[in-house]
Amino acid sequence: MKYLLYHATNKVNADKIKDEGFCPKPEIRFPLVKREGANPRMVSRVKKKPGSLGYGSYFFSSKVLAELYRKEKILVEGSCILTVSLVLDDNQEKCVLDLTDEETLDYFLEYKERIVSQPNYQDLEKVFRNDNQSSLEGALVEHFIKDVINAQSTSQHAILVKAMTVSQIKGSNRSYVANGFEYCIRDNQVLKTVSLM
Repeated sequence: MKYLLYHATNKVNADKIKDEGFCPKPEIRFPLVKREGANPRMVSRVKKKPGSLGYGSYFFSSKVLAELYRKEKILVEGSCILTVSLVLDDNQEKCVLDLTDEETLDYFLEYKERIVSQPNYQDLEKVFRNDNQSSLEGALVEHFIKDVINAQSTSQHAILVKAMTVSQIKGSNRSYVANGFEYCIRDNQVLKTVSLM
């Protein structure tokens, strides 16, 4: 399968990405937060918090949405959009966590429901928040991938996460109706070409 995806950024980052590629996702150590004995203070084990779909490089499938996002959110002169070709072979297609698929989404929601009362979730909730980047949701996606996806098969891992997005941009009026698809690429080797739009 081949997809064209769009990434809004500034010109400096765009040049760096074209030369060096997208940054690899950080090494993740689980649990994302740890307890300090009886001390209620939580110590984060990650330097950067995840986005709403976990760690990785983020893209829109809509050029229009990427352009609207660029105009409103990338508030520097020289902002631009990178067009990226994503190519997946048949085996890689099996490694997509597709949250637009109802069965997969139900599985994820059941997982979330099971862990809400567990100490691990309470620890995550103290460190991560569902603010602009919904890092709590991203931390839950990371744990879902580790606990469920990776446990099902040692030979497969989630190379990307796909979901509907509710990107808050001008004209969305804080709507909760999805306005596009968002991709979180966890394995940048599947990105084949990068060009400036």
